[in-house]
Amino acid sequence: MRVSNSYIFFSLKNQLSSNLENLYNSQVKVNSGKKYVLPSDDPTSAVTALRIKHSLNLNSYYKERQNYTKPYLQIADTQLTTIINTIRTVKVDLNMASNSTNDNSQLAIVATKIDKAIDSIVTTANAKYNNTFLFGGYGTNTTPFVRTGDQVKYNGSGHTVQQEINKDIFADVMIPGSKIFETHTVDSTIGLASPDAKLSTMLNSVGSPYSFSIKTGSGTPATFSVNYTTDSLQDIVTRINNSGVDVKANIKEANGMAYLTLQSKIVGESGALTITDDSSGNGLLKAISLADENAAITGTQSSYSNGLLDTLIAAKNKLQIGDTTGLSDLIAKIDSANDNILNITANVGYEIQRIETAQSFSSDEEFRLKELLSDTEGIDSIGAITELSTLQNAYEAALATSARIMKLSLLNYI
Repeated sequence: MRVSNSYIFFSLKNQLSSNLENLYNSQVKVNSGKKYVLPSDDPTSAVTALRIKHSLNLNSYYKERQNYTKPYLQIADTQLTTIINTIRTVKVDLNMASNSTNDNSQLAIVATKIDKAIDSIVTTANAKYNNTFLFGGYGTNTTPFVRTGDQVKYNGSGHTVQQEINKDIFADVMIPGSKIFETHTVDSTIGLASPDAKLSTMLNSVGSPYSFSIKTGSGTPATFSVNYTTDSLQDIVTRINNSGVDVKANIKEANGMAYLTLQSKIVGESGALTITDDSSGNGLLKAISLADENAAITGTQSSYSNGLLDTLIAAKNKLQIGDTTGLSDLIAKIDSANDNILNITANVGYEIQRIETAQSFSSDEEFRLKELLSDTEGIDSIGAITELSTLQNAYEAALATSARIMKLSLLNYI
């Protein structure tokens, strides 16, 4: 059977094209370090690699959260330790002042030291990191503590700020100052289904309009009117917060319900809250169990136990007039307040440890995922280079053979 030159040429051309394509693919694999050029070359490995890359991106996100969060807690730990050291110094001064041999001038010196210690503690509690106040709760852009004479106001929220440091794992990052220097808070125990719905749609047998009042310490009560037809719980919160009264109103959402929370802005005993509801009918605060028929608070009042700042102010005022009676009781209250701060500091240290554990886990996870990705889409470098060399030699040999078979050189016809 006769085979034409055109058929031979066509066959050689196809073979050379196939060899060249194999050589090209091998070169791409060596250059890229991957087993496949297109996902269609190995769909199973390509899908697996995409999943691993998604896990790597997620892991990288949580590593950024961990690295971002940790300094906040480290600086908070330093500031709390500074406050504890200041308390220790104050206690030494108070124990010295309780000595009956001290005259009024010496007591006045101690009073001045305590006054400066109060300023120092307030300044420390207003510490910032990354332009954010550490002890303001959600109020990260507002100076948390402001001292005016013998009164200290807390302008932050009562909420602990959290950050997700791994999937569904949260760390307490910023502790509100109200937990450090205790402020009075009252929480309603009956929640509403929505903070924005009109009160008339959620509460039955209520009088409208009516009013209630809130008083902080010995201040003047502030009166607020309520219209059940037009007002929502959020409207009441906004009205309280815009009134100028020394109370911060918030809505706390839990288990799908909205609860009203009132927090005194005055730190210490002088910030006690008095809530008076309408004496007739079923008023709002009674309906949500914030005040009963006798205008007494029935919500959950924070267990106030001798805040540090007001105790120091009380000690300072006593010493300024040369009064040393009851100093031992004040020292005991300072010890109690110090224990509270020590517990908070321990919790901050615990959160730092949790983040460090998460960082270690994320680093290990990154190494494991990168190894898995390399196994999934990476090549055996030595084997790939050997294959490339073999294909290169085969292609060059095919070219030489083809040239001889086709006798393409004009020298053959001279």
